[in-house]
Amino acid sequence: MTRRHIRALICVALPLLALWVSACSSSVTATVTQQATSTPAGQPGLPTATSTSATPTNTSTPPTPTDTPAPPSDSFVWTAQAGNISGHVTFIDSPNTNGHPDAILLVTPRYNPNSKYDNHPIGVWYASGKWSIFNQDGVVMPTGASFNVKVYPGASSGVFTWTAVPSSITSNWTTIDNPATNSNPSAVLLATPVYSSTAVYVNHPIGVWYRSIVNKWAVFVQDGTAFPANASLNIVMAVGVGDSVFTHTAGAGTISSNWTTLNNSLLNGHSNAIMLVTPVYSSTAVYVNHNIGAWFNSTTSKWTIFNQDKAAMPSGATFNGVVFGG
Repeated sequence: MTRRHIRALICVALPLLALWVSACSSSVTATVTQQATSTPAGQPGLPTATSTSATPTNTSTPPTPTDTPAPPSDSFVWTAQAGNISGHVTFIDSPNTNGHPDAILLVTPRYNPNSKYDNHPIGVWYASGKWSIFNQDGVVMPTGASFNVKVYPGASSGVFTWTAVPSSITSNWTTIDNPATNSNPSAVLLATPVYSSTAVYVNHPIGVWYRSIVNKWAVFVQDGTAFPANASLNIVMAVGVGDSVFTHTAGAGTISSNWTTLNNSLLNGHSNAIMLVTPVYSSTAVYVNHNIGAWFNSTTSKWTIFNQDKAAMPSGATFNGVVFGG
């Protein structure tokens, strides 16, 4: 093993907040910005869960998928396991991502197939020729944790990386300025934080929101703290036909404990579908201040969106989603 390889291994343990990134390169030093903790004035109150008691743990075993063809190689399930985990990071090994620093990745945690929770804000990061998924709070990545991944080869119309420069930030949100999304309230936007050259963590659950007052979309942190300056996010305006792109609102008949069940022709009965989701602050004006994930409930043969902390799913919570491989 060369010194370069040793240095790359040392590099994978991303620095915690307020530490210097110095092991990755002998000539490059990056600073991690401390997350703001003040609550912006005038921020609407977050919804209070009506029940804080423990909720049922999903223990059903998903069936072996035989009904659906394998998803295309640019959308897949990645599982963290021995050999690809280093601290709070799991390194992806895929020809669609290896050696492609300009790729745009969307990621959503999933409960299947190993019944693993990952109750942490996540992000993606490119280093030493590979993309990775990491826990923003620095907590060790659980062995067996799985993720739905969609890879876009690079930026294009409606697919881009947005950096929250200070002038774009108001309170707990950053306003996006992009021709594909401006004045487009019906767009279905999804977002995944990316640890880039600005070296800033987004250690908060996030969501997207259309600001009709300025006719632009925004990304916000659900806990109401100030949006971290210079944080970067991968943004995708999902496009598709039929049920491949959707918006789902949790309500009566769809909520069971900490999850909401979807009814989608491309998802029903298809346990190996790849579903990406992002909360959206919509007309229901409900926050989802929880780390979320996707789960195929084999009892109902339907996909769900769930809160990783097992807190009750708030009625009116809304999510943008896109399906691949269904």
